[in-house]
Amino acid sequence: MRLDARPAAGRISSGPDEGQAADGGDPPGSTNDTSLVNKETISVLPQTQVSPLDASVQYPAVDSESAWQEIGWDLGAESISFLDSVFTHDYSFDNMPNTPQIYASEEVAGALQNPYEILELDSSTLKAAIDAYFDLASLAIPILDRNAFQADYTSHRASPALVYAVACRGCPFISIPQKWPVQQQLASEFRRAWLEARSAAGDKQSIRLDDLEALALMVDFAYEPAEDVNTSLHSQLGSLFLTHDCLALMTLQYKILCHATLTEGLSAPLHGAEERKRLLFWYVYGKDAFRALDQKSPSRIRDGHTEIVEQLPEHEERTYLDAILALAIIARKIYHEFLGVAAGHVNVSHQDVVKLYGQLAEWRRTLPPYLHSDTERDTSLPADRGIGKLSQVRQLQQAVLLFLEHNCYMQIERCASECGINKPISLEAVMLNHLIEYQTLKMANEIIEAATWLHSQNIYQNTPQGTVKYPLIDLSPEILRDICAGTAYWLSDRGKKLVNFNKASVSNHLQDRASHGDHSLTQGAESFAAGAALLKDAVATAGSHKDTSRLVEMLDEQLSSFKEIIKSANSG
Repeated sequence: MRLDARPAAGRISSGPDEGQAADGGDPPGSTNDTSLVNKETISVLPQTQVSPLDASVQYPAVDSESAWQEIGWDLGAESISFLDSVFTHDYSFDNMPNTPQIYASEEVAGALQNPYEILELDSSTLKAAIDAYFDLASLAIPILDRNAFQADYTSHRASPALVYAVACRGCPFISIPQKWPVQQQLASEFRRAWLEARSAAGDKQSIRLDDLEALALMVDFAYEPAEDVNTSLHSQLGSLFLTHDCLALMTLQYKILCHATLTEGLSAPLHGAEERKRLLFWYVYGKDAFRALDQKSPSRIRDGHTEIVEQLPEHEERTYLDAILALAIIARKIYHEFLGVAAGHVNVSHQDVVKLYGQLAEWRRTLPPYLHSDTERDTSLPADRGIGKLSQVRQLQQAVLLFLEHNCYMQIERCASECGINKPISLEAVMLNHLIEYQTLKMANEIIEAATWLHSQNIYQNTPQGTVKYPLIDLSPEILRDICAGTAYWLSDRGKKLVNFNKASVSNHLQDRASHGDHSLTQGAESFAAGAALLKDAVATAGSHKDTSRLVEMLDEQLSSFKEIIKSANSG
C-alpha cells in the first residue's frame, strides 16, 4: 500500500517520485503543517551508486524471491471480514466468465508474441525494473503478490497496464543511465494502455483486477508535460480517470473481472485472484483513510454508520497488514471526530480526544514483539527478527508502523488546532491542550530517535554491478522520508513560535520551572532546530528518488530561517 501518510503519508500515498510528501494537506506555510508538498518539476539526483563495500565484511545474503515468500503478506480473518463488509456488499466477482477457458500457461505463452514490448526500451531493462519493484519498492507497502504477478507475466495474462506500472515504480532502484526518462516512458505506456483498455471494455461498469491494481500503483504519479497531441490527449484523460477518487469508486462499485481475455475468444483466470483482491481492498481502504485525513477531503468510502469505524480487528497475533489496517481505522475515526459530517460545527470534546489517544495506546500495546521498533520495544520480550533480508524487511516494517502511528498523533494536533476544542476556556480544555502538546512532542521525539536509528539500517541488494546498499528510508519515501520531512518542518515552525511568543509571558513560564530567563528560551528553540536538522539529514538518505533533492532544499530554507530567528533572539 502506497500510503498517503502525511505515508501519510499524502502517507496511505502518492508515489515516491511525484513530488508529494505524505504528512498532511496543508501548504508549507501553514502553522500546523506536518508535511511538505512539492508539485514542481525538480532537478534529477545522481544515479544510485554501487557502494564500495569492504570485501572483508560479511554482508547479509540476499535472496529476494525467497525473502518475499518468507515475509508473509497475510491478513487475519477479522480483517478480511471487515474489508469484505466494506467492498463486497452488493456485487459478486466475475471468477467464471462465459467464455472458453485455458489454464496451461505454457500454451498461452507459446501462442502469443510478447505483448509487453516497448519501442526503444530493452527487454532486460523492463525485467530489471520489475524485479526492483518487488525486491525493494514494494517491501513497505505491497499492492500485489509477486508470485501471482510473475505467473501472469510469464504466461502473458497480465494486462500491459499492470506490467508497465510495476516497472515504472521499480525504476528508482535500477542502475542505468537516464533512468528518469525511462520511468516517464513507462508511465506514458501505462497511461496509454490503461485508457485504451477502458475504451475497449464492453461493460463500462466492470474492470479487470490487474487493471485496477495498475491504477492503484500509478495514482498521483507526476507525468512530465505532454510533447505531442496524442500524449496531450492522454494527459487530459488521465487527469480525469487516473485519480484516487476513480480508484476508490471503481473498487467499490465496479464488477472486478478476474480473468484475462486472450486470442480467439479464449479466457484464462488470473493467478491468485482471491488473495490479490484482499490485498487490493486493504490498500485502497488504507490509502483512502490516510488521504482523507491528511488532505481534509471527503472520503469516497462511506461507512453508512459511525459504529463501523469503532471496529478494530483484535487478533491474538496481529500481522503487519492487520496493524496498518487497524491504524487506518483509527485515522478514519480521527477524521470523523474532527472533520466528518457527524462532527458538523461542534468542536471536539476532551473525552473524544482522550478516547482517540486510548485507541492509539491500545493499538501499540497489542502489537506483537517483532513489529515493535528497536527504539521502543520492550527489551524483556524476545526479538524475532529472522535472518538475512527477512531481518532487514522486518526493521523496515517496524519503522513504517512507528511513523504511521506518529502521523496519527500529528493529525490529532493539527485537527484540534484548526477545528477547535469544545468550551475553549474551560479547565478541561486547558487540560486537553496540555495533553495534546505532550503527546505530540513525545511522538516527535520518538521519530527523532527512530531517525537516528534508521541512519544505520540498510538493505543490501546484489546486482550485476556489485552489491548496492539502500538506506531503509530510501525504500519508503512516501512514509518514512516524507514524515521525516513533515516532522522537521513542524519542529522548525513550532520552534519559531517558541522564540516569537510574547517574551514576557514565555519568560514567566520558564522562570517558574527553571529561573534561566531568555537564555532558556533560545536553548529550547535550539533543541527544536537540532531535531529538525537531524530529520532533514534523514530525508537526504532517500537518494534514489527524483524529488528528494528539492525536498531537502525546502527544509534547508525553513531551517535557515529558524536559525536566523534564534540568532537574532540571542543577539537582541
